[in-house]
This record gives sequence, C-alpha cells and structure tokens, in this order.
Amino acid sequence: MAKTPFETEFSLTPEENKKIIDKYHSIKWDKASEIVFGDKCGSVPKLYTTIYLKSQNLSQKIQIDTGCDGYNNPYSQQANQLKEFIVLIENIINLKNEIRHAPKSDILYY
Repeated sequence: MAKTPFETEFSLTPEENKKIIDKYHSIKWDKASEIVFGDKCGSVPKLYTTIYLKSQNLSQKIQIDTGCDGYNNPYSQQANQLKEFIVLIENIINLKNEIRHAPKSDILYY
C-alpha cells in the first residue's frame, strides 16, 4: 500500500536563484513555447523529464529523456546543457532541509 502523498514548501536563497537563472541564460534556447529533444536511444517507453519555465515574456515546456546520452544534431549540445541544468536544480533542491527530512517514498523503482 502506498504512503499518503506528502507536500512541502521550500525557498531558494538569492544565490541559488541566481545560479539557476544564470545557467538558464547560458544556454542559447530556442524561443519556442515547446521543445522536445529527440534522441538516438531506442528505449521504449520514453521516460521524459519535463521542465516548465515561465518568465515575464516567455512560457516554455521543455522535454528530454535524461536516461539517454545520444541526441540528434544540431541540438546535442543544448540537450547536454539541459541535462546539466537539471542536475544543478536537483542538487540545490536535494540539499534543502525540507526535502532531506521528507518521508521516503515506498515506491519501488527498477
């Protein structure tokens, strides 16, 4: 039986926020509202990581299969930069006390 869902809130420090924004701006993004990075991996089903980004002037949905390391050109560099962006965000979030002290999931992953 699955545990009851758990919600928590946390805040980013100004430094953490700046790191994330600076990394986002270092990637030369297409201004399209939806971006899906195609890859050369044959795994099925695709397990995409989806990021929703919103600023004053732009709203984007970006999808990537982070389990793949071979992306279609000419976007392979951007795909790898996106994976670095995701890791940066995960590292910042995983250090938050609210996340570290959250109940562990009982869902089994294989």
